[in-house]
Parts: sequence; C-alpha cells; structure tokens
Amino acid sequence: MAELHSVLMNCLQAVDESVFSMCLTLISDIAQSFPSLMAERLDEYMNLLDLAYWTKAAAEGSTQVQVMTCIGDVALEGRMEKHVGKIIKIMDNALLLASKSQTVCSPQSPQNGEGKNDDESEITLSLIEAICDMWTGLFQGLRGEDKGMQMVQK
Repeated sequence: MAELHSVLMNCLQAVDESVFSMCLTLISDIAQSFPSLMAERLDEYMNLLDLAYWTKAAAEGSTQVQVMTCIGDVALEGRMEKHVGKIIKIMDNALLLASKSQTVCSPQSPQNGEGKNDDESEITLSLIEAICDMWTGLFQGLRGEDKGMQMVQK
C-alpha cells in the first residue's frame, strides 16, 4: 500500500488534468471498496483533497464536482470529526457558486452565446449533486460520533 499511496499523493498534485481526474476516481474507488486502506492515511488524503478543491477545482466546474464527489466517498469511511469544518466550507462555497450560476441560467437572463445557459445549468446541477454526495458521505461517516454531529448542527 505504501507504493500506491505514494503514487496517489503525486497524482493529486499533478498538473495534467487527466492524471488528476484518474487519481480522484481511483481514490473514490479505494474509499468505497477498501475503507480500511483509506483509514491508514485519511488525514493526508483529506488535506490534499481540500487543497485540490481550493486550487485546481476553483478554476473549473467539472473538476470541482469531481473533487467534491471524491471527498464524499472518502468521508464514508468515517472518523471525519476533525475534517467537518473543511468539508462544510467546501460545500458552502459550492452552494454559493451554484446559486450564482443559477441566477445566470435563469430563463429571464439573456443568452450569452449559443448553448451558454445549458452549460451553466449542467454545472449548477452537478454542483448541487456533489453537495448532496458530500452531505451523504459526511453523515454516514459521522454515524455514531456524537461530537461530529454536534459540529455539523452548529
């Protein structure tokens, strides 16, 4: 697992978007299939995913959704108590972006070119779906952790 972990850590910091995307998919698959492997390095993965969201994903909607979905999958593993604040900040930011995008996509707003509103609507829906995935992962990952649930309720 040490070799795989090293590869994943390097891929999460990759400049190439396709490598980064494949890495997110692999991390999601590992989190879902082998949660005990994810647990060994949970803090490292969460810190890198948080960093990835605020650096890489901030520029592009589809990457943002991928990072959020991956975080939701990792959160399912549990022991997320110390990461609740980071996850909620990401969800708040995504919700803000989705609401801004929804305003741009409303039927009353003028078209900014052929298909522009359709693209914006797709990104908005994807962001909302990713937010729901993150909440699901967070709630399921916090089951049985009273202190973590208290943090979410604040």
